[in-house]
Amino acid sequence: MRMEITYASPSSPNLTALAAMPSSATTKRTVRIIPVQHPTVTNSSSSSSSSSFVFSVWLSKLRKKTWMEWIELFFPCFRWIRVYNWREYFQVDFMAGITVGVMLVPQSMSYAKLAGLQPIYGLYSCFVPIFVYAIFGSSRQLAVGPVALVSLLVSNVLSGIADPSSELYTELAILLALMVGILESIMGLLRLGWLIRFISHSVISGFTTASAIVIGLSQVKYFLGYSIDKSSKIIPLVESIIAGADKFSWPPFVMGSITLAILLVMKHLGKSRKHLRFLRASGPLTAVGNIPQGLPKFSVPRAFEYAESLIPTAFLITGVAILESVGIAKALAAKNGYELDSNQELFGLGVSNILGSFFSAYPTTGSFSRSAVNHESGAKSGVSAIVSGILMTCALMFLTPLFESIPQCTLAAIVISAVIGLVGVSLAFVIHESANPHIAILGRLPGTTVYRNVKQYPEAYTYNGIVIVRIDAPIYFANTSYIKDRLREYEVTADTSTRHGPDVERIYFVILEMAHDNYVGNIPQGLPKFSVPRAFEYAESLIPTAFLITGVAILESVGIAKALAAKNGYELDSNQELFGLGVSNILGSFFSAYPTTGSFSRSAVNHESGAKSGVSAIVSGILMTCALMFLTPLFESIPQCTLAAIVISAVIGLVGVSLAFVIHESANPHIAILGRLPGTTVYRNVKQYPEAYTYNGIVIVRIDAPIYFANTSYIKDRLREYEVTADTSTRHGPDVERIYFVILEMAPVTYIDSSAVQALKDLYQEYKLRDIQIAISNLNPDVLLTLSKSGLMELIGKEWYFVRVHDAVQVCLQHVRSFERGSNNSSQTSLALSDDKPSSYGQLLKQTGENLPISDLESGKGRSPLSMDRDSHLEPLLSKEH
Repeated sequence: MRMEITYASPSSPNLTALAAMPSSATTKRTVRIIPVQHPTVTNSSSSSSSSSFVFSVWLSKLRKKTWMEWIELFFPCFRWIRVYNWREYFQVDFMAGITVGVMLVPQSMSYAKLAGLQPIYGLYSCFVPIFVYAIFGSSRQLAVGPVALVSLLVSNVLSGIADPSSELYTELAILLALMVGILESIMGLLRLGWLIRFISHSVISGFTTASAIVIGLSQVKYFLGYSIDKSSKIIPLVESIIAGADKFSWPPFVMGSITLAILLVMKHLGKSRKHLRFLRASGPLTAVGNIPQGLPKFSVPRAFEYAESLIPTAFLITGVAILESVGIAKALAAKNGYELDSNQELFGLGVSNILGSFFSAYPTTGSFSRSAVNHESGAKSGVSAIVSGILMTCALMFLTPLFESIPQCTLAAIVISAVIGLVGVSLAFVIHESANPHIAILGRLPGTTVYRNVKQYPEAYTYNGIVIVRIDAPIYFANTSYIKDRLREYEVTADTSTRHGPDVERIYFVILEMAHDNYVGNIPQGLPKFSVPRAFEYAESLIPTAFLITGVAILESVGIAKALAAKNGYELDSNQELFGLGVSNILGSFFSAYPTTGSFSRSAVNHESGAKSGVSAIVSGILMTCALMFLTPLFESIPQCTLAAIVISAVIGLVGVSLAFVIHESANPHIAILGRLPGTTVYRNVKQYPEAYTYNGIVIVRIDAPIYFANTSYIKDRLREYEVTADTSTRHGPDVERIYFVILEMAPVTYIDSSAVQALKDLYQEYKLRDIQIAISNLNPDVLLTLSKSGLMELIGKEWYFVRVHDAVQVCLQHVRSFERGSNNSSQTSLALSDDKPSSYGQLLKQTGENLPISDLESGKGRSPLSMDRDSHLEPLLSKEH
């Protein structure tokens, strides 16, 4: 199959003769044909040979690997260990690890509460997974551990299976870590990290925005001092909050609000002033019930009888974890100048979750906030993660008694302050802008063949009877309606505001240029004991949840790991990351850890603190060990509103408010009216080029975006507006009362869907009823093919498709000239725009009684005649298929 593009010459006598014959009798113009080559479709045999070639190349790469490369393949830590500069990197790694570790202690307890677990399991989830990920993960700045989003998923799913206060609930959370780790490890080993590319930012932002709002609302109970119903939906949460308003208590509200305010202020200062960046991690250590002291014991996850029912959740968590982790990991890797392997990340996250599940950990992944802090702290390697792990070990062994008096409202404040940044407010504006693109009426700049937006270039003039409209955005489903409406408005405006043109009543052409504080309570002191996860009878029911948490953990962990790897100049393997996270969760589950993953915030803190290697994670782990062994009694008096504040502060950033703006931008694309730059044949936005002038009766519109279902209505609306505007404000042209041509300049339109095609058909029919002709110029080949297959090309007429805007304008003006000559020769006064209606141009000439030369139509009344700038070929674009 081939497509032929034919170009007609303006000198062809057939063009002039159009006025003297009906459309059915119109003869073809002299054309030249350019065949457009299409790619050859490969057959099955060539495909199979290509597959065998790829397989042979893959085998040859495996054979060439040295023993050290094989070690680095499964243990990425050797990549930075071999070249680690202890003098230069250890100090910054150590400080980054300490910073992240200090940040991790209150966050982990807060997120455990969010997951419906005792705070000690948050600390357990920071113990084994951190060390395991430092070995198997490929990101050097990713901070792995409990995260708000995964914790919320765990709570939403498990609360429907077991009572959060029961031992079964804890067993299911640990089993979920094992399932998520296995899924992540399998994905890493099977090299499935490429699947992450198909998850768009809009999907992630929308998901995290909703999650952040739900997380924040779920923590409000610790601020208000009364219980609210658990739900993963916003409306029931709000209804429950309102229903219990009579139980409101001032003390937790005041304490939680103050804590939240302090956290947000410190976070702002830490971001805006580098010398105060340590404040991003220092606030939460203020003062939860009994917290067991000591490291978690090894234990095999139980409750496998619920595994089947947890599979969907495991897939979901896996997806979320991958998105969150790999996203930040890639960003940090890019910033630090190294390449991140998504598959290695998946593997590393998987191993960390698998091993973590054997040490009482629930699903974990990379944390946005902690990874950012890790990066900003200067982390250069996994040493920072090791330091954080050592710090967590110390906290488990020695510091848990200190955590027992932390108010829960304080932990709630930590949660809220963490999630505030997750709200993607800007996305809403982008979405609105996309669905309401900019559409401009174009006018011709005096002395040129350039068309610009008449609003930007007041001197640009338009032609009576012709509206030139430019849509400055791709046209797609979200903005087609808007574009159609704007075109209708522009048509009406042009009818009443055409400037500097002869008196004409209407438009014939539209040219488109296309109370009391609730404390945490008792926290056991000491490291968790080894115990095999139980409750395997629930494993089947936990399978969906495990998949869900695995997804979430991978998204969070691998994302931040890649970002940190890029920032620190090393390569990150996503599959190794999955394996590392998986092993950390598996081993963690044997030490009472619930699912963990890389933390955005802690990884960021680790990086910002200067972490250069996994030593920082080891230091953090040692700190957590010390906290478990000695400090848990100090955590028992922490108000739950404090932990809730920590959770809310962490998830605020997950709210993808910016996604709404992206969607808006997509549904409201930029559309510009083009005018001709004086002395040229170039047409530009009349708003950007005030000197560009338009033609009376012609509106040139450029759509600067793909056209799809979301923006068709907006584009139509803008075209209507520009048409109306052109009628009332045509500049530098003879007085004409209305628009006759609308030229759509569609060079920026790279895609058009069926909704947009239908919108253009509807617009054409509307214009046809008012004797307005649409001309389309500069089509993308793919869009041209779509219009041809949809029948729109035949509907509008192949003679109204042009390669350039200038060609479309010249043809429109030639039509006016042909009718002028037809009137002088007393010939037929029908223009072949309709088979059954007399020409509006003939009526126009009868009403005005004027014989206007084409130069006057081009240059405007009272101006020096301009040359036609005639090319050897005007280029109306025709399409045939053979």
